[in-house]
Amino acid sequence: WLDKSSEDTLQSLLEIIPGARILVLLTYRPEFVPPWGFRSFHSQLTLNRLSNRETLAMVGHLLETRTLSPDLEDLILRKTEGVPLFVEEFIRSFRDLKIMVKRNHHYQLARNLDSVTIPSTIQEVIMARVDSLPEGARDLLQIASVIDREFSHELIRRASGLPDPELLTRLSLLKNAELLYEKDIYPKSTYVFRHALTREVIYESLLGRRRKQLHEKVARVMETLYRHHLSEHADVLAEHFIKSENFEKGAEFARMAGKKARQRSAYADAISYSYQELFCLEKSPETPAVRKRILDARVTLAKYCLNLNDHVEAYEAVAPVADLALRLNDRQRLPAIYTAIGSYLLFVEEDYPQGMEYLHRALEFAAGGKDPFSLWNAWYLLGTALSWDCDFQKGLEYFQKSLALSQSAGNRMGIAAAKINSSVNYFLQGKVDRAYRISREALGIAEEAGDIYLRGMAHSCYGSAAYFKGRFEEAEEHLGRALDLCENTTHFTWGSWAANFLGDMHFDLRRYDRSVEAYQKAFSFLEKRRFGPSWLALTKVAINRARALRGDPEISPKEVLNPYGQNKNRAFAGWMAQYTAETLLHLGSSWMGEARNWTEKAIELDRQNGTRLLLGRDYLLSARIWNRAGNPAKAKQDLIEAIGIFQDCGAEGYLQKATQELAALAA
Repeated sequence: WLDKSSEDTLQSLLEIIPGARILVLLTYRPEFVPPWGFRSFHSQLTLNRLSNRETLAMVGHLLETRTLSPDLEDLILRKTEGVPLFVEEFIRSFRDLKIMVKRNHHYQLARNLDSVTIPSTIQEVIMARVDSLPEGARDLLQIASVIDREFSHELIRRASGLPDPELLTRLSLLKNAELLYEKDIYPKSTYVFRHALTREVIYESLLGRRRKQLHEKVARVMETLYRHHLSEHADVLAEHFIKSENFEKGAEFARMAGKKARQRSAYADAISYSYQELFCLEKSPETPAVRKRILDARVTLAKYCLNLNDHVEAYEAVAPVADLALRLNDRQRLPAIYTAIGSYLLFVEEDYPQGMEYLHRALEFAAGGKDPFSLWNAWYLLGTALSWDCDFQKGLEYFQKSLALSQSAGNRMGIAAAKINSSVNYFLQGKVDRAYRISREALGIAEEAGDIYLRGMAHSCYGSAAYFKGRFEEAEEHLGRALDLCENTTHFTWGSWAANFLGDMHFDLRRYDRSVEAYQKAFSFLEKRRFGPSWLALTKVAINRARALRGDPEISPKEVLNPYGQNKNRAFAGWMAQYTAETLLHLGSSWMGEARNWTEKAIELDRQNGTRLLLGRDYLLSARIWNRAGNPAKAKQDLIEAIGIFQDCGAEGYLQKATQELAALAA
């Protein structure tokens, strides 16, 4: 297994090695899908089972002979099935159990198979070897299996309670049996189970009561041993206490582990630890104090979820305790609760009036300054909602408030996030130069901070701004990096944003297969989290548009027209009408009139909403429709209109495209 933080660290390492003289060799099981698998510098080798010849060669190496009796060869091949670990364990077990013996420089079965019990599974082989150990060594191995796959000499000494001479004797037996191996030098030794499966089998063999007792014992020892730096071991301590059913301590250390994960922006880990804390608290006796702790834990969980824009999970965290917080008049936690409910109503249910009302309530409670996170978040979410509702100036005012709060606190993440969303606001208005400049500032802050989550946001925003500037190579580089980062942090909103604009860019470059692929990735990001029904609808229209231009024959008018009716996002209205028009245009000449109607609708909507860049694209599409209909005069008129808008917006890529089409029309 690989925890999320380690995967993020590995991903960061792999980002910096292209071009360097570094070889990274990784092994993983088939079910793991590496997020870097599509990279040009990645090569995958599949390790298949050993052939019979290879298996016997390995056996010969282990036994230091190539001569085996035929019946022993057949038994080994049947039992091990070409799995190297099985080969090693079966051979050791056969020797320990004296199932085979060496005579005259070759190995053979010691006696008739009917007279001996031969383990039939790898688990039985491991347990047979363990059961053959002296009782003291076996007990020590069981304690070790509860600690972890790797453990220090001092930890096993305290957990076992053995004097050093006796402990060293038992450890020596386990090393000689090749169940453990030792790293470093005594007394700083560390011991490691030779294989994870060995530890797992031994652990699972423990009776439930003894297992709980050992977890409690190990946890208490660790708590004493690491008392001066408990936070560094909080996640392991939480696991031990939870498995010992000491839920009071489990909740304490799960909360500590969550805070530690939050400090390094490992929000997925922080969310996982918050659920552990909740599990523990809900298993505790119900008292007023425990109810308050549950309330606090759910609010903390919601805050972690909001950092990942997971509005559904944030809402589900606070919904069960919202009435309790209101009855208690808990002014410290109500801002976060109202923020989570408001964000859910805005971005999942898309109920703008109700969502805005909850966010304004959050602001009222947060105004006292006791919860700056909720104050910042309410401003930030209001700015986002107002921007998507095309109230650009009001949206910018809220982003400026969140920016000022972040600057006063020296919070680089808050500063970058406010700038990123201000950039989106400017892009929607059609102020591409300003969007590009601000997104570049945000990217610099994110890279300096080194936060993988923030970098995903920043590369996504900067890449989309570069796309509208017509800098396609730059856009592709940054949008691709954003996808890698957002997949690692499960940041689905900005991952979807990056994939959508990659789809747009590939579409403009007539790479329709890659465009469909990018749009489908954007769709999968959003669909998994029940986020933004209107965004999903826009992405459906984008997929259909790319499929139509690719020449897919099975697109029906119904699937082209239906998504528009699902939209509740004002900024998307003209966008979707434009995509619908372009899709219809390529369904056949009989749909040209309908395509023109949808283009006129897009022009009207984008003019009303003040979405100038989209308006320029509407006129560019309208010119193409008029040209195809044999009316070059109208086409020229619309192209001139588009050129003026693109010049005003600073959309250099579209300006060049429209200028070229006008020149071709004149020729």
